[in-house]
Amino acid sequence: MIDRIKAAIALPLVSALLPCTGHASGYNFGTQSASAESVANANGAEAIDASTIYFNPAGLSLLHGNHFTQVLDVVLPQVSFHPQGVETANMGGHFVPISGDNGGTPISTTIVPHAYFSHEINERYSVGLGIFVPFAAKLAYDSNFVGRYYANETSLETTTLNPTLAIRLSPHDSLGLGLDAQYMFGALTRSVYGPAYAYGISPSLAPAVSAADAQGALDPYANIHGSSWGYGYNLGYLHSFSDDTRAGISWRSSIHENLQARETLGNTAPLQANLVHQGLPAALVYSAPSSAPAQVRLTTPESLSVHGWHRLNERWAIMGDTTWTRHDRLQNLNILALPIANTYVNLPWKNTWKASLGLSYQACPALQLRGGYMFDQSPTGDNSGVFPTMPDNNRQWFSLGATYQINSSNSVDLALSYWKIDSRTLARTYDSPSQPDTPGNPSSLSGYGSSQGQLYGRVDSSALAIGLQWNASF
Repeated sequence: MIDRIKAAIALPLVSALLPCTGHASGYNFGTQSASAESVANANGAEAIDASTIYFNPAGLSLLHGNHFTQVLDVVLPQVSFHPQGVETANMGGHFVPISGDNGGTPISTTIVPHAYFSHEINERYSVGLGIFVPFAAKLAYDSNFVGRYYANETSLETTTLNPTLAIRLSPHDSLGLGLDAQYMFGALTRSVYGPAYAYGISPSLAPAVSAADAQGALDPYANIHGSSWGYGYNLGYLHSFSDDTRAGISWRSSIHENLQARETLGNTAPLQANLVHQGLPAALVYSAPSSAPAQVRLTTPESLSVHGWHRLNERWAIMGDTTWTRHDRLQNLNILALPIANTYVNLPWKNTWKASLGLSYQACPALQLRGGYMFDQSPTGDNSGVFPTMPDNNRQWFSLGATYQINSSNSVDLALSYWKIDSRTLARTYDSPSQPDTPGNPSSLSGYGSSQGQLYGRVDSSALAIGLQWNASF
């Protein structure tokens, strides 16, 4: 019996990997250094500190001696869900109205560190190491959220170790290559609509469960969490036309992750007691396991960037970047959670482009002022049927910042950005004429016909970001 209740619970692990609002489109974190953030990530060809490891590793060849860069990003996001229409749960092919609220304040301040180190071996070779967060997000609606049968809380955390080698091929040309070792952790908590799964066991059980399920009292919840290591590589090429003009191209590969996860059920006792009271054998009800192993495979997207930098005069410089990201790597996810269920979820994304333009102004020998703008496409396109925990949309970055040279060996960067994200209208349902709805039947759980039901609303989101950075050379 409980196996049937658990049959659709593997599905929400998808949402754990798809945050409500990433700091860049999709689930990219988006900012890996304050010097880059201050020009809206337009400085891939600038190569002014060790964070060039992330943006174009060939830039290490322009750094002499040893360089260390420590970054602290503080993101203050705002996300609000506005229900529109009647929210429902799916029971026996019928959408039953449910109560709930807008989920409160689902996202909080995020603080993320990054660090980079470079060492010049000789005039031709340089090495470096980057430790940064390429993908990250966390969302936590309250327990009475109208979309709680999709997810109450999701999180995604990644950390990448990126050892790098740069080779100066000629006075004008440099090549960089690195290895990416990426650790990923994903987690999700979600309510399970008790009456719908009672119906899947026997339609006669549903009315009594529904009558006793006031405010979700009989709803179990599922917690799914898992982690893995994945490996990839990155490449960069940089050409210096002169001391005042550079152009480059960089590539960061996809990374295949195979998360080894565990699914745990909570609050099962009220529903179990109700079903025993209705006549189901207690031995059957209470013998079902409350946890099971799960597995999900995910491929993070590769990206290709083309960028340039030009010093107009002794005070002004201009820079730009355009980046293509292969977000269509995410078309579906297969979640293996035996003995619970094997679940296939169709979740198509599109490839995206982003473009940024930046300026720097040398106000005095010790102070440089910086600013930039970026337009960043969303991989969800105009699809209103996006996952409720991933209502991503197009966004614009407006950035300002400064670099202050403390002395010949130390400098600091400060960046402030406002990220304006387009509102997302959401209309989600798993009911489909081509997928008969049989709640509690694992064979029907193919991304359709499960108990999440219908959810309509609008999501408004934006964010302020503060980047702090210390650079040391020695």
